[in-house]
Amino acid sequence: MKKILIPTDFTHVAYNSTHYGLDFAKQIHAEKVILFNAFQAPVNVSPDPMVPSIESFDFDALKKASQESLQIFKQNVVQQNPGKATVETISECCTLTTDIDTIAKENEVDLIIMGITGKGSLSEVFVGSNTIQVSKNTKTPVLIIPPESTYKIIKQILWVSDYKDVESGTPREEITTLLEATGASLVVLHVDEEYKDLVDDIYASEKESIATMFGDFTVEFFTAHNSDFLEAVSEFAKLKQVDLVVVVPKVHFFPEKVFHQSYSKSLAFHTDLPLMLIRQK
Repeated sequence: MKKILIPTDFTHVAYNSTHYGLDFAKQIHAEKVILFNAFQAPVNVSPDPMVPSIESFDFDALKKASQESLQIFKQNVVQQNPGKATVETISECCTLTTDIDTIAKENEVDLIIMGITGKGSLSEVFVGSNTIQVSKNTKTPVLIIPPESTYKIIKQILWVSDYKDVESGTPREEITTLLEATGASLVVLHVDEEYKDLVDDIYASEKESIATMFGDFTVEFFTAHNSDFLEAVSEFAKLKQVDLVVVVPKVHFFPEKVFHQSYSKSLAFHTDLPLMLIRQK
């Protein structure tokens, strides 16, 4: 985990996620942090849909403005948060949500760090946000930083698992890299929403597989019996004082359902707890 990409639009949320990213880079001894701004040409919509509207714009001026803003942004954050990692900037005329994977691959980045916008509750802002769209369009792990989050040394990582397809569906390389880089222990939580696992340990073999995969690290297993998934994760995270949550979305499933507004309990603990999405390969 040597290269980190941090998209920025120069907002307060981006400023905060960048500082978090620089602190994270220090802990994992990253070699390079890339600050990335995706700018776009203004769109002029004609009042007559049958008549195309063409508005001339100065591409060079837009590019220069983006580059200059990036340099100012870089100077400010690096001055306040100096570290050993090289900090570079990239400015591209593109769409962040659809072109992020290309940028990540071209620069061989290991992690993307982004903030979320809104009132601070993932259950209110997660669906449809740029961050979730970026997560959908890249297989590079994405670390989501809530707007008021402040960095803490990562000592415990919580992995929320459904214990399905453990052997084939676990991104063991990415999780191993994360554990090695941070030196953290791994806490595996299964939320038993239907109260199936009250007596017998029906997931004993899955736990054994995970323990074998990550045998070089400290791994603990817990089950939360609660019909409210968000409440279960929230209470457990507070109880164990974890520093980062990992979720592995399935190939045909992404966590809009998990973070949908239909869940009455907001993810209050996520207002200050980072969430890492690691896609299945």
